[in-house]
Amino acid sequence: MSRTDKQGFSLIETLLAATLFSVAVGAIVGAIIYGRESLAIAGQRARAIMLAEEGVEAIRNIRDETPTNAFANITDGTYGLMLSGNSWTLSGSSDTTDSFFERQLAVSSVDADTKQIVSTVTWDETLQRAASVSVTAQLTDWQTPPPVVMGDWSLPLLGFAVDLTNNNSGYKVQIQGEYAYLVKVNATPDFFVIDITDTAAAAQAGSLNVASVAYDLAVSGNYAYVASSDNSVEMAMVDITNPAAPSAAASFNAAGNQNANGVFVSGGYAYLVRDNAGTTDMHIINIANPLAPVQTGTASLGAGNYKDVVVSGNYAFVGGTDNAAEVIVVDITNPAAPVTAATIDLGGTADVNSVAIYANTLFIARADSNLYLYDVTAPAAPSPLGTYGAGGIVYDVSVAGSLNLAFISTGADAQELQIIDFTDTGSPALHGSYDLTGISDSTGIAYDSGKDAAAITHGNPDEFNIVIPTPP
Repeated sequence: MSRTDKQGFSLIETLLAATLFSVAVGAIVGAIIYGRESLAIAGQRARAIMLAEEGVEAIRNIRDETPTNAFANITDGTYGLMLSGNSWTLSGSSDTTDSFFERQLAVSSVDADTKQIVSTVTWDETLQRAASVSVTAQLTDWQTPPPVVMGDWSLPLLGFAVDLTNNNSGYKVQIQGEYAYLVKVNATPDFFVIDITDTAAAAQAGSLNVASVAYDLAVSGNYAYVASSDNSVEMAMVDITNPAAPSAAASFNAAGNQNANGVFVSGGYAYLVRDNAGTTDMHIINIANPLAPVQTGTASLGAGNYKDVVVSGNYAFVGGTDNAAEVIVVDITNPAAPVTAATIDLGGTADVNSVAIYANTLFIARADSNLYLYDVTAPAAPSPLGTYGAGGIVYDVSVAGSLNLAFISTGADAQELQIIDFTDTGSPALHGSYDLTGISDSTGIAYDSGKDAAAITHGNPDEFNIVIPTPP
């Protein structure tokens, strides 16, 4: 009897020991597996943080290493990175490391001299869970000193006038760094570079014949992008690395024969708008490599001819001749498939000549002699603010946001340049004006905060003027 009891107790003891052993082994194995997973996750996160920080430093290097106009090369948008030789370049909308980590760099303007960079890296932490880290930094335009004190734009003065090669009228103008870039219509040459290092002694630096008729231009980095009527070169890329000798670099041929009238560059893309062309009124062109532009997407905008375009964030604002939709708001979140998000009907039949944007305010220059201001805080639901009557056709508009001033080129006699105070966006008012003596119309305007100066284009002679404020 006692032997049986002993045997029974021994069996129970064995089962208990086996159970305890299994639990212990399971705990140890679980701890090892969990520890290895935690170690792997920690390693992934550390690598992701390193890649995010690398993204910020890469953009910092782009700003610092580019010999000229470095800060101007960093335009708002979402980018990836690519190594070209030993230097970083912005490329596409994201980049991938080890087929595992995806990095996106979001660039946005804080003000005219500051960019915010948000570098985000995402990856699959486990099969069921995604993870991301972000690093945020702000970069300043430290290479371009701002004016010590802004002058008085209520009393603008002529800085210098330049009589350019041939007698054709200047049409549109842009400023980048120490140079202004101008196109003429029906001229040979039709593309000009003007040295404005000293606004009191501006001078023609170089010129080039680009297209049959050049209507507009955008400047970014070492290239100018010219919109034209040429049926095989609706957009020409001009290498401006050497301002004294600009050269043809590449071209983009849009389908059909309609003229290209307006171009804007943002975030590695050029946005080109044309006369009514059915399904190709607007082209979105990848210019990550300016020497090999690639069409990404097109949009049909309506029944009008489209004359100008400006981009802010995920929206393009296109001005044209459609009497029921003078401005069209296009959602460009997916550049391959842009879609109309809203339209603005200004009433009447006058064309829109130019559009510009600052913060959440859209400025619309129109042939009915008015400058219209619209709130585009919600781009899909734009709402009117105020209107300014210029007394003559408003051809072009450029905004000095930090000064709350809009510069407009007009057909108003004795007030071809007008400077509008939009501190109260509901009641924009004349702040100052300048008379281009002997000139009836000014068709192009560009304000530059670094120079605190405005470049104006008009008819011959002295097709290019630099206008400055009265010194303080």
